[in-house]
Amino acid sequence: MEEANKRAEALLAAREKLMLTITHDFKAPLSSIIGYTELLSRLTEDERQRFYLDNMKSSSDHLLKLVSDLLDFHRLDLNKAEVNRVSFTPAQLFEEIAVSFRPIMDEKGLTLKCFVEPELSERYVSDPLRLRQIINNLLSNAVKFTEQGSVTLTAAYENSRLTIEITDTGKGIAAEDCERIFQEFTRLPGAQGADGFGLGLSIVHKLVTLLEGKIYVDSTLGEGSCFTVVVPLYPVAKSVCSDDGHKETETLPAEDRNAEEAGSAEDFRILLIDDDKIQLELTAAMLREQGIIAVCCQQLDELMCQLRDSTFDLLLTDIQMPAIDGFDLLRLLRASNIPQARQIPVIAVTARSEMDEAALREHGFTGCLHKPFTVTELISAIGIKQIMRNAADTSLNMPAQPSSSLCFSALTAFSGDDPEAARTIVRTFIEETAKNASWMKQALEHKDVDKISDMAHKILPLFTIINASDSLLALKWLETRRGSDFSDEVEQMTTNVLERIDKVIDAANSYLHNSLPI
Repeated sequence: MEEANKRAEALLAAREKLMLTITHDFKAPLSSIIGYTELLSRLTEDERQRFYLDNMKSSSDHLLKLVSDLLDFHRLDLNKAEVNRVSFTPAQLFEEIAVSFRPIMDEKGLTLKCFVEPELSERYVSDPLRLRQIINNLLSNAVKFTEQGSVTLTAAYENSRLTIEITDTGKGIAAEDCERIFQEFTRLPGAQGADGFGLGLSIVHKLVTLLEGKIYVDSTLGEGSCFTVVVPLYPVAKSVCSDDGHKETETLPAEDRNAEEAGSAEDFRILLIDDDKIQLELTAAMLREQGIIAVCCQQLDELMCQLRDSTFDLLLTDIQMPAIDGFDLLRLLRASNIPQARQIPVIAVTARSEMDEAALREHGFTGCLHKPFTVTELISAIGIKQIMRNAADTSLNMPAQPSSSLCFSALTAFSGDDPEAARTIVRTFIEETAKNASWMKQALEHKDVDKISDMAHKILPLFTIINASDSLLALKWLETRRGSDFSDEVEQMTTNVLERIDKVIDAANSYLHNSLPI
C-alpha cells in the first residue's frame, strides 16, 4: 500500500511538472506571435493585411485561452491555487473589465450594461485576480452564447458580501442541464460550434469555492441566463484574518506604485535579460516604440558588464532561464560588489500564470509581467504611465509647427521614376490625413476618447514614416488613452495634435506643388 501511494504521488508530481512545462513552452512562442502581430498591425494601413493580422491575433488569443484554462483547471483540481487577499477598489475592477469587453461586444452587435453600487468605490479586501478570472469567464460565456440583445454586469454589497450578477439574453439553458454545467469538460447541446474544452464554468465554480463563496444559475431556454456569484468582501477599515491567522495588510495601489517608480521620459533606460532571443527583441521593440532605450542580454556575463559600465533605471528578467533562474539572479545582484546591481529595481517576466505579483514582491522583485503581454501591459508594469504623461506635458508646451525634418520623399520612395505616381501618393496622404483629422475633431466634440485613440493609432504609422517628430509623442500618448475618461489633458492634447496635423497637411501641399516634378 505504501509503495502504491508513493507511485501515485510520483505520478501526480510528474503530471504537474509536465503540465507546467507544456504550458510554459506554449506560452513563450505565443507571446512572440501576439507581440509581433500587435507591432506589425501598428505599422500597416493596408486593410487586407490588417484583416490577416487580426485573424492571426484572434487565433493566438484563442490558443492562449485554451492553454490558460488547462493550467487553471489543473492547479485548482490539485488544490494548488492560493488566495492572495489584498486591498483594492471593486468599482475600478468592474470598470476595467467592462472596458476590456466592450470592443468584443461592439463587434458582435451586443450591448454591455454595467451597474455597480456606489459603496463599491471604497477600498475592500479580497483577491482581485480571482474575482477578475471569475467575471471574465462568465462574461466570455455570456458573449459566446448571445447572438443579439445585451449582457448585464451588476455588482452589489451588503453585510460583508459581494453579489455579482451576469445576465444575458442568449440561448438559455434547459433546467436539466443547469445541474451539470459546472462539471469539467461539459459541453451542452447548444454549444456545438463554440470554442473551448468545456472547462470555463468548472473553473468558475472552483474559483468561487476557493474564495469561500457560492454560485447560482437561473436560466430559461430561449430567453437567457443569469449567473449569481456571492463571495465574502471586507472593508479595509476592518482587520481581516486569513485562514492561517495572519492579518491582511493594505498594498499600495498599482497607479501609485507606477507614479513612484516612474521617472522622467528623457533618457529612460531599461536592461533586459532572457534566453529567448525572439522574446527579447520583441520586448525591446515594444519599449523603443515608446521612446525608451532598451539594452538586451542573453547571458549573465553580458548583464553584469552592462551593469558595471552603464546606468539603467530598471531591469526586466525572465524567471525561467537555463543558466540561472530569475530568483537566483536577483540574489546574485543584491550580493554583488557592483553598486547599481544592489539597487536597481527588477521586474520578473514569466509565462507561469500561477506566479502572482504579491509572492514575487516578497522575494524582492519590484513587480511582475506575465507572458504574453501587450504594449499597454508592458507600460503599466514598468510604470511608464507617468513617463508618457511627462512626455505629453513636454509635447503640449512645444509650438504647433511642423518639424523642419519632415521627409515626404519617404512616402514617394516606392514610386520609382514615375512622377505621377509620386503625386498620387502625396495627394492620397493629404486626403487620408485630412479625413482622419476630421474624424478626430468630431470625436473631440463628442468627448469620445476611444475614437480619439483610434484616430491617433491610424495617423501614427504615416507620421512616423515622414518623421513628424514633434507630433509622435503626443500621438503615442493619445493612442494609450483608449478606455480612459475624457479629461482636460486629453482635450488639450487632441487640440494640440489637430493643429500640428494642419501644419503637416500644409507642408505636404507645399511639397506636392513645389518639390515634385510636373
